[in-house]
Amino acid sequence: MQQQAHVWYRTIAHTWGISIRLAATLSDLAHPVDRPSLDVAPGLGLTLAPTCVRLLDDELHCLVAGLRWAAPALRQRYPESAWLQCTVQHLLFAETDVQPEGFACAMLLWAGAVGHYAVHVPPARFDPATNRYRFDFSAYAHAG
Repeated sequence: MQQQAHVWYRTIAHTWGISIRLAATLSDLAHPVDRPSLDVAPGLGLTLAPTCVRLLDDELHCLVAGLRWAAPALRQRYPESAWLQCTVQHLLFAETDVQPEGFACAMLLWAGAVGHYAVHVPPARFDPATNRYRFDFSAYAHAG
């Protein structure tokens, strides 16, 4: 099994917004791949393809968090899979208009698209005092 999806996470509420395009593939493997992979959850790994843009540590952390939060639904959707490998081929975003939390939202959208299930994307509220978006991830607090 190999499923590919392209998603576009965006939010705009004030003078600027967040826009992240993500393209990734979910593969069913007999065992983890031999190249470097981040273990996200039991039976689920994440790899950034060589063609993928390099992420800052906090951006990568949020990308991993989004996939970790989606892990139970993906494992339920593909229960026969010994190992699911998410390979991110492409990320497109404006480096000046992005917040790390947007990567978690993009990954949640991607997981819903590739797994063919409805997904709850946390709401973002713009805070003019800090000129930043505030995300409510409380629905995922139980997922680590």
